[in-house]
Amino acid sequence: MQQWITREGCKLVLNEVFEGDIHGFIDRGDRFSAMMPSPDSERELSEHSPLYESEDVGTAEARPNNALELIARTK
Repeated sequence: MQQWITREGCKLVLNEVFEGDIHGFIDRGDRFSAMMPSPDSERELSEHSPLYESEDVGTAEARPNNALELIARTK
């Protein structure tokens, strides 16, 4: 993410320290964040997902269909 936010109009100061227009940093950071999926969106779990190991779900038929179902079962 750092390279995406600092790729234009920025100068490297040292290691991961850059100088540049603060509004440019904020704008690029906001655009980057807008591209990220919602943490509440449902995703189908692979049968190989290690998330299944966190709870004894038994047979494949008893497994949750997505991560939100799995989280709900652990509460």
